[in-house]
Amino acid sequence: MNKLIQNFLMCISLLLSLVITLSGQTKDSIPPNIQIIGQYHHGSIHLRWAPSQVELWMQVINTGYTIEKFEVNNENNTRQLLKSVQVLPWKKHDFAPYIDGENKQLLAAGHTMHGDWETNLSKNKNIFSRKEEANNRYSIAMYVADIDSTAAKSLGLLYIDEEVVANKEYFYIVSARIDTLSGLIRNGISIQSTPIQLPQVTFENVMEGEGKVSLYWDKEKYIDNYTAYWIEKSTDGIIFKRITNDPILPTSSLEFESNIVNYTDSVTNYQKADYRIIGITPFGYSSAPSHGISAMGRDKTPPRPPSNMSFIEKNNGIELNWKAIIDTDLTHFNVYRGLAFEGHFEKVNLHPISKDIRIYEEKSEYLKYNPYYMVSSVDSAGNESKSLKLKVFLRDTLPPAPPKGLKGKIDTNGVVTLTWKANTEEDIAGYMVYFSNQRDYFYTNLTGQHIKDSTYFDTITLKTLNEYIFYRVSAVDHFRHISDFSDILELKKPDIIAPQPPHIFNIKTENDHLIIQWKASKSMDVAQQCILRRKSGETSWDTITRNFSPDYKDLGLVTNSIYEYTTLAIDDDGLVSIIPKLVKVFLPKQVKTNPPEIAPIVYDTLQNALEISWIANAEDSNTYSLYRSVDEGPFLLIASLPKEKQSYNDKLYTLSEARYTYKIKTNLVNGVKTKFSNEMVFHLIDVKK
Repeated sequence: MNKLIQNFLMCISLLLSLVITLSGQTKDSIPPNIQIIGQYHHGSIHLRWAPSQVELWMQVINTGYTIEKFEVNNENNTRQLLKSVQVLPWKKHDFAPYIDGENKQLLAAGHTMHGDWETNLSKNKNIFSRKEEANNRYSIAMYVADIDSTAAKSLGLLYIDEEVVANKEYFYIVSARIDTLSGLIRNGISIQSTPIQLPQVTFENVMEGEGKVSLYWDKEKYIDNYTAYWIEKSTDGIIFKRITNDPILPTSSLEFESNIVNYTDSVTNYQKADYRIIGITPFGYSSAPSHGISAMGRDKTPPRPPSNMSFIEKNNGIELNWKAIIDTDLTHFNVYRGLAFEGHFEKVNLHPISKDIRIYEEKSEYLKYNPYYMVSSVDSAGNESKSLKLKVFLRDTLPPAPPKGLKGKIDTNGVVTLTWKANTEEDIAGYMVYFSNQRDYFYTNLTGQHIKDSTYFDTITLKTLNEYIFYRVSAVDHFRHISDFSDILELKKPDIIAPQPPHIFNIKTENDHLIIQWKASKSMDVAQQCILRRKSGETSWDTITRNFSPDYKDLGLVTNSIYEYTTLAIDDDGLVSIIPKLVKVFLPKQVKTNPPEIAPIVYDTLQNALEISWIANAEDSNTYSLYRSVDEGPFLLIASLPKEKQSYNDKLYTLSEARYTYKIKTNLVNGVKTKFSNEMVFHLIDVKK
């Protein structure tokens, strides 16, 4: 059995590269279950299944699976049990006849179930954990079962039912034979016994390279039919042979996923061959081969590029010179010209330049643009390698004249339109435009590189304190000579910022007029500052002044009226400020506000009371407030009386000889209070005398 183990280990070394990808399919979170697929093929139904967990797989290695077959009657919706069979994985001795065979997948399947555990053999058991090794074995077992039917059968993961009647529906249940979980780990599938046509695989692309041919096909297109592929090759178009010992598995990784699979065959250049591809189903049988496609390796190595590029001016043009090493397959040279280092280059020689020539003369109007040149070496296979780029300068020491006729305008959106007369020199490349916020300050380049047109549009902000902007233009020729500046163009910016309005901060009432106290607008370009007035309820305003003075006296008003005031400012461009919040003020009616006059006090002996009476001297009286002081103490309010009352009895509750003093004032309708009346004194001792 040592030879069997050695063959097992050799197979494992070939398959371990797949473990990282395939083991990603086993997750601790996947519940234990059995996944089943099935297909009718050539009169038999092929069943394939796989346990979803490595732990479940290891449990059934010795116990196997139960297959229950039912016939489905769709008319009465019933199933009839036809048979029940046991499927067991092979024992170790079952693999002995295949030790010297070439079926590596079968040997790998045997090792996953019966091979010695690395964690038992290794001196350092920390190198491989038993769980990792179990996952590796499980992944390899599932892989070889997918690509080889004999390996699947040996693992107990394949059952071929040959007792099938065509055009019927069968239902199969696969159960894991585990005593503790019997009947729980199971799954079913319904299969029609009708023939199906397997799709023919086709190559999506073939690339011919240096000593290699790369073949590409779309795995997503065939994912429901095939799990692996054979590629066959023919050098005579008749006999095809497989070019790999093992099927090609369309693997992917967690980091990179692609639908395109490719295989690269190492070949000898220019030896044509035909290739075709065959799909392998999960049940182990193969599709028909694809149509053959021809390809061969080709010379992709270019010759060494020219070097030591130089030029001289000659006959109103240039002469390019270069050096080159003649490779065995070198056939000729080409010359390319471009106007920009990273731009487009076009071939300028109409005919191939002999491999023995190292010069090329060029007379072209493009020379005034200081173009770049490259020379390429070309071999017999069409491979081409290009030299470094060489920039050509023709001698020119005179700058162009400064542009003339610079004009411009600015619209209310801040768009500046500049125009000037085009220069007449033949080598003019374009113009550069500059601006400054001050006439005699530094001018900033707006265009960066030169522009070809003699019109330029600039966009500026109008919300600035600078009222003017200044422009200049210079001309540039094809040799990068820059002219002096043009004359300065001064443009006034449209004023779109309204001035700030003046501010009313106080209004004082004085008899029959008002004093408006206000602050001037802070805007620098104000031409007029106005105060507007209207009566409350009116819609139109009267401008009462257009000149600023800190205290404005508003005369000729109607008393007992409410007036509204606001302000506005007008700048030198006619822009009007916003109208600030209105200020309302009431101008009261001018009435007499003379204080009342108290008559002498009368003592009523029967009621022991003092009768205080007065004369109202003010207009529009509303109420009276009567105050009393006892023995020169503080005056306290003793009564608030309506305007109809002009007397009041102050009843005394004691016969003390106190000294009483009274005074009164009038509260007018408009809220104004008069001054106090005269004071009237009453002393009881004077009465007793």
